[in-house]
Amino acid sequence: MKERLKTSLIILLFCCLTFMASQIWLVGPRQEAFLEPVTPKPTRDEEPLEEFLSPRRALLNFGNQEHTLVYDAQEIWAGYYPILKQSFDLGEENLAPSWEGISWEAYMDLQNEPSLVFKMENPYHGRLLGELLGLSDLSWGPLKEVYFPVDGAYFILVTEGGQARVRLEDRSMQDMTRYLQSVYKEASYVSYGSLWEAYGQAKQAYFPKEAQPAPVQPIYQDETDFLSPEYAMDLAQRFLARPLEDIQIIGEREANLYVYGQKSLRLSRWGHLDYQDASPVASDSQIEDLDALYLALRFIGNKVGITQGLVLDQIKKDQGAWILTFNKKEGGWVVKPLEEGAYLRLKIRNNQVQSFSMTYRVHSEEGAPGPETDQVLPAFMDLVEARLASGDPFPGQGLSLEEFMGGLDQVDLVYLDPTEIDRAPLQMAYEVHWQGQVFYMDPQGGQVIERGDPDGLV
Repeated sequence: MKERLKTSLIILLFCCLTFMASQIWLVGPRQEAFLEPVTPKPTRDEEPLEEFLSPRRALLNFGNQEHTLVYDAQEIWAGYYPILKQSFDLGEENLAPSWEGISWEAYMDLQNEPSLVFKMENPYHGRLLGELLGLSDLSWGPLKEVYFPVDGAYFILVTEGGQARVRLEDRSMQDMTRYLQSVYKEASYVSYGSLWEAYGQAKQAYFPKEAQPAPVQPIYQDETDFLSPEYAMDLAQRFLARPLEDIQIIGEREANLYVYGQKSLRLSRWGHLDYQDASPVASDSQIEDLDALYLALRFIGNKVGITQGLVLDQIKKDQGAWILTFNKKEGGWVVKPLEEGAYLRLKIRNNQVQSFSMTYRVHSEEGAPGPETDQVLPAFMDLVEARLASGDPFPGQGLSLEEFMGGLDQVDLVYLDPTEIDRAPLQMAYEVHWQGQVFYMDPQGGQVIERGDPDGLV
């Protein structure tokens, strides 16, 4: 009996050792990938996130160093996102795409081929879109842009850490060809130049190299519906999730405060909304950044009815809670308060929105008058050259034009909203990313615009 027991134990031990050895020796070493595909967690509805994270800007390359930048690329992106999604859908075979790293110089040379390049809003946007696609981008950094050539043979992902090409099979890009041809034939686009072509700088930075018509200046004003008792009561019931008879109303000098339990809603006379929830957090489960974004979008849509026209400004973690800020879009351009900050801010801990603040600005009822027919925005380089020569305060004062342009990282047109003024036209500005700093330029005179200063120009 003892001998039989010994034999059984030896057989069992041998089986265990064989299994462990197979795990050590039979599984090949982990291959380093450009971006490591992972399977997304099916814990949320992906569609609102896919729509919200659609890039709004795209570079159109016509060939022969002809480029332009468009600010309404979401509809174009909708035709190419399924290609990316299908490429990273691992399926049952769990096979990763075949990556092929390419040099920066080779990638920049491809900008002379007819192509579309979708650009991310900021690193937060790039990180979230990468995660939505099922990519772990911790080692290479967030997505910066996605390149599609007209031949449809591949696409290129560009991150802060490198570039990689993914081969495709039998992809027709006839729609892209027709789109590029139609824009090019119209000849109404604004021509953009690149630092690579103009100065040999290894940067994917583009700037308008010719004058362009001044855009429309919409007029924004404070939302005064907060003064309506009916609207205010409706908001209070939505935020506090209680019937009117349960809500305590406290009149203040410049606002009304609505309270139930540990939740409160303050509505100011000038269109500022502030919600606080100090009740204990119901769940101790941590949520990821995509879940926080999804929860924020649902909350904003349910409480104030805004589902379109928002742009993610930041998302970051602070002492275990997610802080998200949003700005607005107007005609494809981002709108930012002239005073520092953002239009919307949320604090989310686990699955609970602990605070929400909003500066509520709307279009004036009188509409948005357009510019005079002879108003134009000078070429960006002409503005910079004039400012450098003027002796007035300007970043890079004393540098030559070539030296200044060498420090350029990005130029983008944005609107600035003087929210301290009850009713005012939006101000168009260049948002200039230069040598690690961001500043704003008046696109007609080139003066620096100070955010945080109601007067703006210095």
